[in-house]
Amino acid sequence: MARYGLLCVGVWAAAVSVSAGDEEVWPAAKTNGRIYAECARCAERILTGWLECKRDPETHLYSRGGEWNYQDEAADHYSSLVVMAHHLRPEWNEPGGALHTTLVQSVRLCTTENGLPARYDLQNKKRGAVDVSAIAEWLRDGLLRIAELLGTDNDYYRELTRLTDALLAEAERRGISSLLKDSEDEGNVLQVLARLAAMSGQTRYLEAAESIADRYLLADPLQKLASYNFVDHGCELVPGLSELFVIESKLNRPRARSYREPLRRLLDRLLEVGRHPESGLWYCRANLQGDQPKQQGRPTKLKQPGISGAAFRPDVPHCWGYVLFAYENYDRATGENRYRAAVEKPMRWLVANQSRFDELKNTQWPWNHSVGCFGDSYESMIILWNRYREVPGVPEWLDWTTRVGGLRREADPRYGPGVGGHTDGCIGRALCAHMMLQSHGVRAVPYQKGLSCGAVRHNGVLRLSVRSEQAWSGRLCFDRPRNRHALATIDWARINELPQWFVVEPSSVYEVRRDEMDSAHLRGDELIRGLEVQLQPGQCLRIEVAEIPRVNSQWWEKRVRP
Repeated sequence: MARYGLLCVGVWAAAVSVSAGDEEVWPAAKTNGRIYAECARCAERILTGWLECKRDPETHLYSRGGEWNYQDEAADHYSSLVVMAHHLRPEWNEPGGALHTTLVQSVRLCTTENGLPARYDLQNKKRGAVDVSAIAEWLRDGLLRIAELLGTDNDYYRELTRLTDALLAEAERRGISSLLKDSEDEGNVLQVLARLAAMSGQTRYLEAAESIADRYLLADPLQKLASYNFVDHGCELVPGLSELFVIESKLNRPRARSYREPLRRLLDRLLEVGRHPESGLWYCRANLQGDQPKQQGRPTKLKQPGISGAAFRPDVPHCWGYVLFAYENYDRATGENRYRAAVEKPMRWLVANQSRFDELKNTQWPWNHSVGCFGDSYESMIILWNRYREVPGVPEWLDWTTRVGGLRREADPRYGPGVGGHTDGCIGRALCAHMMLQSHGVRAVPYQKGLSCGAVRHNGVLRLSVRSEQAWSGRLCFDRPRNRHALATIDWARINELPQWFVVEPSSVYEVRRDEMDSAHLRGDELIRGLEVQLQPGQCLRIEVAEIPRVNSQWWEKRVRP
């Protein structure tokens, strides 16, 4: 009987025997490359559209209505442009680049005496009020997202730490409970502090996070929370508490033992009152005490049909995976595997009922009235599937979501699948995630139209198919272990995560073969910096990459190219 592995046919789906020949593997990589090219083209349209139409030429700040603010323009739109540029035009994120200049200008123009930034009126060139909730959103939804992707040796990370320290200093003066006005603020800051502790190695961030979490987890959380909102901009607290619990457990700190039972009780109660019984998907809101909301489970009439043609908005949030991340976090921290079935249930239901979308879109499907809704649903699924690979059919579902949700259409002449509005950032991020799914994390930069990069990981070998319609000279940049830090590895499921697939170890050695040429042996850090490639118009280059085991360390070291 033949053994089987996964072959990425467009979306990782088909099983193929390990002894399969090139006639099966390379066409699959080429198909993935076509999807990569389509997603890259659409993301590039959003990126260039915003640079050309939404950037103030004098200040280099972005705005849809004459004001640079931190809850939308910075946290959502600008940070998403940085993510897109990383995958398409990384030089724009470097000092002197178009997007890096925005960061520098925002600090110069908006920072107040206490170190916190204020919104900025682009017409009158004046600072406005400081909004702590907006800053918490900028930290978690913006700077943290960027730092996880780009690493810690850059100005984005330095601004993340500077601004977090400024916020904590203000909390010392005013008191943390008076500074953070609601559970969304608390959840945002908890997520920042938990991850920043791992990145920086400084446990003072954990101590600050504990001062927030103690209110809920050194007491009965069911007495502290009368209800819970499962929609974004409201659902952040439980993921924040669970992220802190993971790292407390990793470091074997005393709070891990103290937090465990109250957190479990809270998670159990949410499952008890917050889920559709058939699908396992969340309602938008649930009461932890007393009767449930009268509208629970009932769709809401839309003012006009959504992009999917739905006339109603179901009582199922588009970001259905965000709170489920907390259940993965608990199981990761405790090793209990207590919540696997609860996490997998909605994943399996969505895959199994994909063909019934038109029937369910008004009643039981997650919000689907905008392209952004599909983008958040995509994010929920891909992050969970990266941990729960046993759920079948997910890659096909992800690809279907990008198509039926309009993420890969080019309807707008300036922004492609975007509209120059609030959901453009979400669309661009989902497109980048889908690109990386097709290439297993390999970025072909700089981008140009007609450039494709698809991969299949088969039999321990990564096989890349790279093609360009025009002559192209650039680099194939492989993914590094970007979540590994001195204090802890950030390996838990989390909001705004960009999943990793083929991760190159900097100190390992890899055998690299291009077409029929002799193989070369390269260190991982060379692949991370980028494999230099030149393509002629229409040329399709095949590259195979495999890690060389360290069986004989002396031989292994000799094989490393100086």
